[in-house]
Amino acid sequence: MIQGRIFSAWAVIPLLALWARDVPAAAPHHCAMVSSDAERLACYDRTFGTPAAPKPLPDPPAALRPEPVPEKFTAAVSKIEWRSGLFVVTLDNGQTWIQSERDSRIQLEPEETVTVRRASLGSYLLAGKQGIAARVKRLR
Repeated sequence: MIQGRIFSAWAVIPLLALWARDVPAAAPHHCAMVSSDAERLACYDRTFGTPAAPKPLPDPPAALRPEPVPEKFTAAVSKIEWRSGLFVVTLDNGQTWIQSERDSRIQLEPEETVTVRRASLGSYLLAGKQGIAARVKRLR
């Protein structure tokens, strides 16, 4: 029974090929025949209209805009959490920072004073009392 179905499928394939050969190809749009790029674009614009200019995005509300972080500041560690091998530090000023690279040997303790400073390419470094820094990203 399976052999009969396979034979039937092989018998239909040449018929499909013959049918597809007789289907006329869609004629290209008359603008596609224009050789100059600028004239072809003008032809399409006359036929279909010009696209509307994109609307600028509105500014986010002030409550959603993060407050700017100074180049360098010091704060005390209020809380330390560990998430998947990365520390999350909450500072006494309310900011929360997460370690963004695992290769740091920094050791932090509650109530320790740390320094956060701007680094290259928009990143930040958090340094403890040992002077060892870890690259961090601000969560809040």
